[in-house]
Amino acid sequence: MCLPQVCGNAALELGEEYDDGNQADDGCDTDCTIGACVGQETYPTKFEAIQAVVFEGYGCTSVICHNASPKQGQLALTSANAYAELLDQPSAIAPVVDLVEPGESISSVLCHKLAAGTNSVLPAFDDSPLRAGRALTPEHLETVVLL
Repeated sequence: MCLPQVCGNAALELGEEYDDGNQADDGCDTDCTIGACVGQETYPTKFEAIQAVVFEGYGCTSVICHNASPKQGQLALTSANAYAELLDQPSAIAPVVDLVEPGESISSVLCHKLAAGTNSVLPAFDDSPLRAGRALTPEHLETVVLL
């Protein structure tokens, strides 16, 4: 038995390309298709959205963070480097755990570090808080966790 698609419940279900979590007249269509929201930036891939909105938007690519020499955590988050340096790469703070394990946020140091900043707790894999920038919004954190 298949469950029906419920547009507006904030869960991306079979047949949906987008779901803003409501049925309000807020500039987003209620059919849950890509391009439904007017005035919002769109990106070719989820990683490019994370690069622009999270890494660049929150200052992770600044010269005091992950775009300097030496880089924080030996990690460059510039658009030219971030994907290759994050996915399936061991963490400097917990070498037995990958920085990003696609589809396994519970096993990703990046997700733990960002979640700790958002939730104001210490990260699971080290005892240092986010050093620069600001904590992610819960919505932006959810996007990274679903990577």
